[in-house]
Amino acid sequence: MTRRFIGVDPGLSGGVAVLELAGTGRTVRLFRTPVVVVRKRGVKRREYDVPAMLLELADACDGYGMRESSGIPAVIALELVSARPAPGARGQGGGRVAAFRLGVGFGLWHGLAIGLQRPVCFVPPAVWKRYAGLIGCDKAASRLKAAELYPEVGPLKAADEGPAEALLLAHWLAAHELTPKDEAAAARIGAPRALGTDLSHGEGEA
Repeated sequence: MTRRFIGVDPGLSGGVAVLELAGTGRTVRLFRTPVVVVRKRGVKRREYDVPAMLLELADACDGYGMRESSGIPAVIALELVSARPAPGARGQGGGRVAAFRLGVGFGLWHGLAIGLQRPVCFVPPAVWKRYAGLIGCDKAASRLKAAELYPEVGPLKAADEGPAEALLLAHWLAAHELTPKDEAAAARIGAPRALGTDLSHGEGEA
């Protein structure tokens, strides 16, 4: 049985990863968060491109280029963001702004997933990073780890660190969602066994 696992790093520099597993192989797709550049008070800044985000997530769930659902089960792992500025943020005010914009991205992706009626699993960064052995590491390490686990994605640039973390989220989700009946699919990501998880899904509910 083919399964599709989707990881979402919700930041403006984040991205989405699609990990599709079948008994005969696996496919990986990565894309960066769609953004638009707007000018406010004479200053250019990036904002979330919501229509493009909807199209990308719909394609991720149902198969790229498909107008109708592929019927393949798809589950989304959305990184759970903190309401507080990250430690070491440049200036308290700047940290608050960054945290707010990250929260906006989280809310947008969550709302889009609800609209598409797809189950969503909220995953704190420490959870998937611990599974990947990246506690205390920076985004560059996430990029290297993703390329190590999935060499088919090729060399990942610094601009792809968000999609790389999304892929590690999808990797965590696959390892925790696959059951003993999915043994062939689990082998495609090197999961030694199916792992249980106590994180709840949102079945299209706010």
